[in-house]
Amino acid sequence: MSTPIHDLLLGDHARLDGLFDELESAAEAGAEAQTLRALWTRFEAVLRAHLAAEERELFPRLEDRHGVDVQELRAEHEQFRALLDRVGLEVDLHAVRAPAVQELIARLRAHADREDATVYLWADTETEGVGLLATLQALLAAATPGA
Repeated sequence: MSTPIHDLLLGDHARLDGLFDELESAAEAGAEAQTLRALWTRFEAVLRAHLAAEERELFPRLEDRHGVDVQELRAEHEQFRALLDRVGLEVDLHAVRAPAVQELIARLRAHADREDATVYLWADTETEGVGLLATLQALLAAATPGA
């Protein structure tokens, strides 16, 4: 079922997926440190904003009915932040390798699939959709370069 919140969050996953592809390609090609740093900075900002938006606005609205799922997703978000910190340090030290980026991206894609099949489907039917939609749009747009 396609709904506004579901579509917005799926669209943000698609945006992240495009950034994943750029970052992965650069890492595999052994891109120059400056290029990799720029791609990483953009990717990290967008991903951290996405995680924060879900945790601040979406998860609390679903926790009462879907507590186990929401807590598991929150725990995965914490794991992603730790991976972002580790890979970000590797980027800073010019020591990042494609397998580290590929591992992060694979885990993020699996997580996105889970969200798409659960919390995003519940978002419109179990929340006050219009207010949540506007808030999520603003939070996600704030992480868009040039916004």
